[in-house]
Amino acid sequence: MGDNNHPSVAFIMPVWGKASEQFFMRQLSLLADARMLKLIILTGYSDRKEWRNIPVISLSRYTFSQRAVHYLNRHIRSVQHTVAPVILLNKALNRYHIDTLLIQYGPTATAIKESLDDSRYRVFVHVHGYDTQDQLCPAGYKEEFRKISSKLTIICNSNETYRRLYSWGISPNNLIVKYMGVEIPEITSHKNLQFTILSLGRLVDCKSPDRTIQAFELACDKGLDAQLIIAGDGPLKVTCDLLRVRSKWKDSIKLLGNVAWEKGKLLHMQADMFTQHAMVGELTGQVEAFGVSIIEAMASALPVSTCNVGGIGETVIENETGLFFEPKNIEQQAETFIRLANNPELRIFLGKNARKRVKDHFSIDVEARRLLEILTS
Repeated sequence: MGDNNHPSVAFIMPVWGKASEQFFMRQLSLLADARMLKLIILTGYSDRKEWRNIPVISLSRYTFSQRAVHYLNRHIRSVQHTVAPVILLNKALNRYHIDTLLIQYGPTATAIKESLDDSRYRVFVHVHGYDTQDQLCPAGYKEEFRKISSKLTIICNSNETYRRLYSWGISPNNLIVKYMGVEIPEITSHKNLQFTILSLGRLVDCKSPDRTIQAFELACDKGLDAQLIIAGDGPLKVTCDLLRVRSKWKDSIKLLGNVAWEKGKLLHMQADMFTQHAMVGELTGQVEAFGVSIIEAMASALPVSTCNVGGIGETVIENETGLFFEPKNIEQQAETFIRLANNPELRIFLGKNARKRVKDHFSIDVEARRLLEILTS
């Protein structure tokens, strides 16, 4: 292995600096601080040449013009399927004496599958959920990934993801679970005067923000005095805008669109509870594999109102850290709003337990220890 028996790691990911993938930067910083990170490889396009004196190589820069890659990014789901020059990749791995590959996302691994045949490399593939859902994956990907799985250690972000890959026929000997970690913020008193319900995340069918608006309207009809704040963007943004404009409670509903991380942190501090109408997406078939937005809310001591689907049951414990309702049941969701608004003692109890659960199981420190353990084992 690398220096002082530590692995020499090449970190391979699709793109640089995507706002929704800041966990990449945490992992990069961890590996750099541990003096394991020797090379960063992007399968998508970037002009970046280095980060913290560590070389950054963009494979697509050598095969396509920038204009062409931008076109591909707009018109196909995964540009990395067409832009991974194996010869260049192998030269880079040899030049920097790499013995360990940490690859983000299953499709990235299948894009460079020829390089994974080299027995010199220990290959870890971090899968995050969407890359284990049949409806969201590129054609042929599932079979390709299954074929190369015997060469990999596959790091699953939840037991839900583990179960999906096992159902593909992948051996449990090649599967391992490592939860994602989130920051544990300092708790400050910035609550709004009015009871505030927060929903933060992508506006997609598996989170059903439209039903959250309908549940809020129903709760208000029953006497709830509150405001609903929805932060995020996505395919259901227009639907949510229309629901708000047509609602008699529209002055109590705020749709913020995308918010920066610091703004999201402040929203957590100002809220009294967090909700997500989690379900199996009616159009996409998608379901939460883990639910980072829920964990972030729990870290801020917010009680959670959601559904026990996908990987959420691994994080939220009913009547201990949050309240569950049945998917598609807006009446039950409305009742959780009313119950938590009328019971501050319950909110405090659930919020404290939620924060402790994140500290114990889903913090950045816990994830860091687990990742290093996996890579050095």
